[in-house]
Amino acid sequence: MTHKFITIAFAGKRDLPVANQVPEAIATLFAALDAEFGHTNLHLATGLAKGADQVVAGVFDTGNWLAEGTTNTKSMGAVIAFGKDDYLETLKNPESTEEVDLFTSLYDKCTHKLHLDGVYAPGVTGKPLRSRAHRQQGRFLTRMADVFVAVAAKNSESLAGGTLESTLCALQSGKPVILYNLADSLFYYYRDAISWTLDTEQASSVADIVKAFKKEFYSLKQDDAAGAIQSYHTEIEKLSKPTSLMFRLRKMAWFYGSGLTREPVAVKSLADAITNKRAELSNINARYQSQYRGGYMLNYLLASVAVFIAVMATCFYIYFPESCYWRYIILIMLGIVKVVLILIIISNTKTINNNNFNKMAIEYRYVSERLRANLHLAFAGIFKAIKPSLGNHNKNYLAAYPGEVVYQHILNNIFETEFEITLNSNDLLAGTEAIEKDWYQTQINYHKKETEAKHAMHSRLEHVAEKMGAWVLRIVYFELGLMSVELLLLFLKSHHIEIPGNIEHIVEKVGHISPVLLALTTLLPSLVITLISLNFQTEANRLSVRSERLINEINGAITDLDQKRNDLQKPERLSEGAIFMDLLSEYDKMSTITTDEVAEWSLLYEKNVPET
Repeated sequence: MTHKFITIAFAGKRDLPVANQVPEAIATLFAALDAEFGHTNLHLATGLAKGADQVVAGVFDTGNWLAEGTTNTKSMGAVIAFGKDDYLETLKNPESTEEVDLFTSLYDKCTHKLHLDGVYAPGVTGKPLRSRAHRQQGRFLTRMADVFVAVAAKNSESLAGGTLESTLCALQSGKPVILYNLADSLFYYYRDAISWTLDTEQASSVADIVKAFKKEFYSLKQDDAAGAIQSYHTEIEKLSKPTSLMFRLRKMAWFYGSGLTREPVAVKSLADAITNKRAELSNINARYQSQYRGGYMLNYLLASVAVFIAVMATCFYIYFPESCYWRYIILIMLGIVKVVLILIIISNTKTINNNNFNKMAIEYRYVSERLRANLHLAFAGIFKAIKPSLGNHNKNYLAAYPGEVVYQHILNNIFETEFEITLNSNDLLAGTEAIEKDWYQTQINYHKKETEAKHAMHSRLEHVAEKMGAWVLRIVYFELGLMSVELLLLFLKSHHIEIPGNIEHIVEKVGHISPVLLALTTLLPSLVITLISLNFQTEANRLSVRSERLINEINGAITDLDQKRNDLQKPERLSEGAIFMDLLSEYDKMSTITTDEVAEWSLLYEKNVPET
């Protein structure tokens, strides 16, 4: 089973020297990747341009670099700056069809074919448009890369949309770069734009470079791929299996459920597959969310019942004389019930914590939100949401990175079939309105309802706790008053002062309820503490504030998208084409907001369940 997916984006010089070692060198690099990684799909994404692109694609396609018995697989994708017909025009030669034939043979072997919305214009006057299209192509290859491989002379002139510019763009985006320098026929590994600009890196062996990349790759995606994917398939199977009694009790104990959904309108046939997967993931998330939060609730409820039983035992002990032998039987039975309740609380707590219900809830919520972005990115003809930045998120969010492996696994299964898409600038602009409505606005509507629901929950819990607290005070005041009256009667008796008979009789009758009042003053405070604890655990007020802030952030993203759309639809700009990456950058803002939301949401699940 393939567990990991590495996208190798490639860009290279169009005019290679006649005598070059590029095929042999690149084959060595691919072989090192095959040797270092296992159970991995190596996906080469290239523009299939003349020169290095086609040479490297040819080497990759042969598969001769794959070791015998390897557990890895390979696939290839083409990202073309123009429409197919326009691109073929650039290759036509009256004297030979060799270039067209080579491109076509490699193109047909690509499983994923994406034609960007660049405008092709021949001649010197068309160079600015071609440069814009190639620059967009480089930006897109950079975006989808796990590692960016370049073949060029390091100190040659950097052209607009050329290999060196794309390489610098990759480094500025935080992507590692492997450069095969044509100037000295050596490999170099770069991790940041500063080392590239200052030219401080030394040549390294292919083996060392691949080891360095592997270390970087696994720092982002923990090496739990096999376990994460196996766990995902196990969880899917669990959805159709019967659940235990404790599972159902925890689920029933979690009384709060907003009942809100954020399923957007499906677009294109691929969206149906994403929607189905999101439904499964949402069910898994809801399963563990209810188990974790319900575990808290169940423990508090059982603890309150245990307190109530203890109070009942006290009442039995006070009210019934020692001569009643069955009093002891009842007290023993109540004691056994208390022990059983405590054992259930301990067992419930250990089950939740040992099975990491909190982490599972975070992980599958994360994958679900990542897929939500993909559903809307299908409008734009891309099926891979931008990776979130690790530096912005808390430790539990980092722990969800097995979820990133699951996310890539799901995408690979959804989009493993071949596709060929040609983007059009006018269609991309028209699609922004649907994306804004079905993604941005849907999120705003959801968070508005969440704000109201969480605020109402906070207010109700706070109100009930205040009412119970007030009743505790009233009972205590009544008890104090009753004891004061009894003390006064005792004082009057000791001084032989006559007391009306009915008053003493009334006080004596009222005194019989003292144990009940004592029970209430014991039980009610425990219920108040439970409600306060539940209010704290649900963090409803803070979540309400968070939803309000997210609404403001999404409104800001809508403003930015509207502004970008207005700029791009101006006739002079629209005629230049290559607007895809500009729009995609705006969508990435929204994708980041939704994945950041998971980071904040995961704080609710940061603690293990206490034994109350």
